[in-house]
Amino acid sequence: MTALIVIGVILLLLILIGLVRITVHIGYNERFSLLVSVFGITLYSTEQPKKENTDKKQTEKSSDKKENTVKKIYQQKGLKYTIDIFVNLLKTVVRKFKWFVKKLKIRNFLMSLSVVGSDAANTAITYGAVCSLIYPAITFIDTNLNFKAKKIDIYADFDNKDAKFSISTDIKASISVILVLALGCLWEFYNVYKTVKTDLDNKNLNK
Repeated sequence: MTALIVIGVILLLLILIGLVRITVHIGYNERFSLLVSVFGITLYSTEQPKKENTDKKQTEKSSDKKENTVKKIYQQKGLKYTIDIFVNLLKTVVRKFKWFVKKLKIRNFLMSLSVVGSDAANTAITYGAVCSLIYPAITFIDTNLNFKAKKIDIYADFDNKDAKFSISTDIKASISVILVLALGCLWEFYNVYKTVKTDLDNKNLNK
C-alpha cells in the first residue's frame, strides 16, 4: 500500500511539473542561442560561462558542426533550396503535432535576412523566390499558431556575396508541450537531414 502511495505521489509530481509553463528564448545570429526560464528565473542558458575550458571547446565544436551542415547545404544548393527545406519542415511539424502547437504562445518574433545572388539580376530573382517562400510560411504560422511577429525584414543585398540571417523569438508553453515538440522537431529534422545528406553525397561522387 505504501509503495502505491509513493508511486502515486511521484506520478502526481511529474504531472504537475509537466504542466508548469516555461519560456524558451531561441535565437540565431552567427551562432545559436537558447535560454529557458520559469517565473523569470533562468534555468538554462547557452550564454552561461563554462566551468571548464574543455567543455566550452566541445560545445563550440558541436555547435560549429551543426552550423556547418546548414552552411554546406546553402553553399551547394543555394538559399532558396535551404529555406524551402525549413519551410517544409515547419509545415510538417505543425500538421503532425497540431494539438501541441496550438498550446504555444510565440511572441517577439524577429527575423532579418539579406538575399544575395551571383549578380544584380540573379539577386533580384532570388529575392522574389525567397519572399514567395517566407511570407506564405509566416501566414501559415499566423493562421495555425498563437503567433505575434515583431519585425520581419527581408531585403536584397546587391553589395555582398554572402547572405546574412538572424532570428529570435520567445516561446511560452508547458514543459510537457515543449518536450513533445522538441522531440518531434528533432525527429523530423533528422529524417530531412538524411535525405539531404544522401543527395549531397551523391552530388559529390558524381563530380
